[in-house]
Amino acid sequence: MLTKNGPPLQWGLIVTGAITIDSFGINYVPGNMWVGEKEDSPEQRKAFLDLAKAVHRQNGTLIGQVTNFEDQVSYFAADRGDVSHLSRTVYAAKYLVESEFDGIELSVLEAAKTKDGKPDVAKVCELIDFSKSTIRSALKLQKAENLIFGIKVSTARVQHAGYDFTDIIKILQQAEASGYDYVSVAGGSYEFPISAAEDRESLYRQVIRECRKYIGQNIAVYGNGGFRSVPIIDELIESGKLDGIAMTKPACGEFDLPIKLIENGMKAAKPNPFELDDLSSVLAGAAQINQAGSKSLAESNRKINDGVMDLNNAETMKLFLIAKEEFLRRKQKLKDEGRLLPGVITLLV
Repeated sequence: MLTKNGPPLQWGLIVTGAITIDSFGINYVPGNMWVGEKEDSPEQRKAFLDLAKAVHRQNGTLIGQVTNFEDQVSYFAADRGDVSHLSRTVYAAKYLVESEFDGIELSVLEAAKTKDGKPDVAKVCELIDFSKSTIRSALKLQKAENLIFGIKVSTARVQHAGYDFTDIIKILQQAEASGYDYVSVAGGSYEFPISAAEDRESLYRQVIRECRKYIGQNIAVYGNGGFRSVPIIDELIESGKLDGIAMTKPACGEFDLPIKLIENGMKAAKPNPFELDDLSSVLAGAAQINQAGSKSLAESNRKINDGVMDLNNAETMKLFLIAKEEFLRRKQKLKDEGRLLPGVITLLV
């Protein structure tokens, strides 16, 4: 995450990919980490703790993004939601704290509706407030006081459920009123809007550019989707519209992107041939992360991008497309058999 720190911009806020906590989530993002009582293991605990220590060695801040699907559905289905409906979310929060993470990012994944099918913004706002208070109550006082709370709102997801700009603003206002530290706005591609999804992209851009007018300064607002050019990022942050932006996919292909943007005067990330193809870009990014982690910096002679594929290279792109099709073929075969295909595309370059 690129954020504002007084006049200069800085990197340092790291939000994980989706950590799933239920069966719905693991089907939504197969291969992602699953945190749960039955899924616990010493190996997983060590991996989470090692990640936190690595981030803290670089003075970074680590947030765990939790996809709390089933807890939300359970809460919305109840006439009166209570702590029992958030058991998975609370377990995940405790797990992150025990793993020395600095915070938790919840998600507005399910948009509640009234009995007559209309958007129930009040119910969503109620859950936003209840989630934070429930997690804080479950933690020791000092841990609760220091834990960073974020919330991710996908404009595309809630728009699909019938929510509009005014509804989204109410959700953001509730996050501030409930004491969340930041909100991450996702749901579109800011610089590369998809023409076939004009309404979706338009709403996303409207929220990015205008939401700050309706909420105070007690909560940070981060943009998450389609930011690639430094001049555009500078304008959004320096004008106060945003407090920071996420550049997840481009950073997967250039692990020194932070240095290039801030210290070396580079004006944009490398072109991404999958900019308008979300499935391929996610698969490519996961493959690049896997490539980067396949050997240490010492083994790479301190060359941080060693072994990370460049998708702008025609031959590399050809190899990746072949590997992608094989991965998807195997995934579908296992799905037909009622099984999952965990992991990522593995490709040596």
